[in-house]
Amino acid sequence: MTADLETGFNNPALERFRIMSKSHKGEALVAMIKRAMASPQIFVFGEILTLPNIIELKNGNHAPLYELLNIFAYGRLSDYDPKIHPELDAASVRKLQCLTLVSLANENKSISYDLLFKELKFESVRDLEDLIIDSIYYGLIKAKMDQKSRVLRVQSAVSRDIKGEEDLSRMVEVLIKWSDNCESVLAAVEAQVETTKTNLEEEYQHRVKIESEVVSTKQALLQDEQNKVGRANESHSHHPLDSQPSKLKGESSDRKKGSKPKSGFKTPSMKSPKFA
Repeated sequence: MTADLETGFNNPALERFRIMSKSHKGEALVAMIKRAMASPQIFVFGEILTLPNIIELKNGNHAPLYELLNIFAYGRLSDYDPKIHPELDAASVRKLQCLTLVSLANENKSISYDLLFKELKFESVRDLEDLIIDSIYYGLIKAKMDQKSRVLRVQSAVSRDIKGEEDLSRMVEVLIKWSDNCESVLAAVEAQVETTKTNLEEEYQHRVKIESEVVSTKQALLQDEQNKVGRANESHSHHPLDSQPSKLKGESSDRKKGSKPKSGFKTPSMKSPKFA
C-alpha cells in the first residue's frame, strides 16, 4: 500500500502553501517554508521558488534559506552544509534523504547499499531500509530490496523539479534519444513483419507446388495403370490359341452328320450251313 502523493498543481498541500504564502513575509514566511520542508505531503519545491515573495528572499538575511530551498527542489543531501544553511529538524532531514533517493533512482536502476549509505549518510541497514520503505509508501519510488546482494532494484521513480534551460535541454535530449530508439524498434519490427510475410508466401507457394506435383503424380500413375490394363486386354484378344475353337467346332459338325470312319478290312459274309 502506498500513500496518495500528489505533486505539482494537483497537490492540495502545495496549493494551500501557494495561497497562504502570498500574504506572509519575513519571519512568518520563513516559518511557512520550514513547515513545507518538513511536510510529508510536499515533495515539489520548484513552484514555491517562483513565488514573488519567495524570490525576494534571494537577496538579504534569508538568502541561505533560499539556497536551502533550492537544494530541496533540485539538490541532494550532500549539498546541504549546516555551516552555511539553516539547521534542519529530523523531519526535514528525512525529506531531503527521500529526495536524494529519488535522484539516485532516476539515474540508476540498480543502486548498491554502499552508495546509498554514502549519499544518504546512514550507517545501519535497518535505518536505510526504513527510509526506502517510507519512500515507497509515499509513492516516490517503486523498487525492491535485494538484501542478499545488498542492492536496491528500481522499477520507477517520480521526477524531481526542472532547473532552468540546462535541465530542459537534458530532458529534450533524453526524449529525442527515446524517440529515435522507438523509431529504430518500429523499423525493426516492420522489417520483421515483411520478412515473415515473405516467408509465409514462399512457404504457401511451395506447399501449393508440392500438392500440385502429388496430384500430377497420382494421375500419371493411374493413367499408367489404365494403359497396362488396356494393353493386357488387347494382347489376350489376339492370342494364337484363339483360332482353335473354330477348327474344333468344324470337326464337331462333321461328327454330327453321321459320317462313319472307313475301315480297310472287309467283313466276310456269313452264310448259314446247309445240312444234307
